[in-house]
Amino acid sequence: MKKCTYCKRKMKDNWSYCPTCGTQANKQVTMFNLLKRQMDIMKNLVGRTDEYEPEARIQQPRNAITIQINSSGMREPRVQIFPKPIPSREDQPYADKVSIQKKMPEIVLEPEVKVKRLAREMLFTIPLPNIKSGKDIELKILPDSVEVKAFGKKKGYFKILNIPKNYKLVEKDLKEGNLNLKFAI
Repeated sequence: MKKCTYCKRKMKDNWSYCPTCGTQANKQVTMFNLLKRQMDIMKNLVGRTDEYEPEARIQQPRNAITIQINSSGMREPRVQIFPKPIPSREDQPYADKVSIQKKMPEIVLEPEVKVKRLAREMLFTIPLPNIKSGKDIELKILPDSVEVKAFGKKKGYFKILNIPKNYKLVEKDLKEGNLNLKFAI
């Protein structure tokens, strides 16, 4: 029986890979190999493959805190805890300031949305027939999306738009039965 060069567990002579850690048998283990393996494990845990932006690999959970642990040499690690900042409504100048709970009509439809993506803008056109006023439309800005509700007399409309976190609502208007939303960086 031979031992794995990475985890030092016993393995059969005819095995090509360690069943415990997955390291290739008889492979010379260097510090670079160990670091690369740990980075691969982190990529798999995070679920992203951004090679050049290590900060972009770590996804921020919706309701969480950030914990940063710094350690150098043999010193005791320094732990910092950062609560997730609560986004202020001033960041979204065109978002509805007060949301009054209205009852949706019995018939609720999901409208087809036309999306136009430009370099630093996203334009959404949402057809909302029989919606006469912007007062009949509610926008709820969420961390990764925008919830659109429109209230008509007989029909209501509901749609969730996926919006990247760095985009902000900069323009909203209702023209000829179409709700036009403009998001920009």
